[in-house]
Amino acid sequence: MKMVKSMVLILMLATLFTTVSSAAVMAGSSYYTKVNIWYETPERIPSTNYHVGSILPVGTKVDLLKVSDGKVVFRDSNGTTYTIEYLAKFTGPVAGYLDKFFSAENVLKSEAYKKMSDKDKENIAAGNIIEGMSKEAVLMAYGNPPTHRTPSTSNNRWTYWVNRFKTMVVVFGADDMVSMIQK
Repeated sequence: MKMVKSMVLILMLATLFTTVSSAAVMAGSSYYTKVNIWYETPERIPSTNYHVGSILPVGTKVDLLKVSDGKVVFRDSNGTTYTIEYLAKFTGPVAGYLDKFFSAENVLKSEAYKKMSDKDKENIAAGNIIEGMSKEAVLMAYGNPPTHRTPSTSNNRWTYWVNRFKTMVVVFGADDMVSMIQK
């Protein structure tokens, strides 16, 4: 029993130090948004990425100003500062979260994006999900679903929070294309 407790403690400390290390590397650098980031006010964005208000578009160049266990602060080229309030119980470790939302490369210049249909690109820009969209297009349009309801995007059923009280489920078929949207 004592050995199990020791192993749990070691794993917890390793996770903590990995998170701090990854966060320190990211702060102070420029990146691009990998997904649309939704917000009602730029200074208080829940990490669950509720789908209300305005959209900071996928492919926006940003400067990461500060990363901590509780907040991710970044600024766009217009000078607007955004603060994501990080809720680990809904979105997992902060280092993994950053990798899902920010990239050193602009995804709008990627081969995968270039191969998407004009209709998918329009829906990504508008922040819409429609039947027939690929998982990659859905991720760009809506971001990653909170991990407490969708532990892995390899699953074929993703649950998004539209707001604090309402969810939306996106179901993918065997071809990894949206087959149904349950609102």
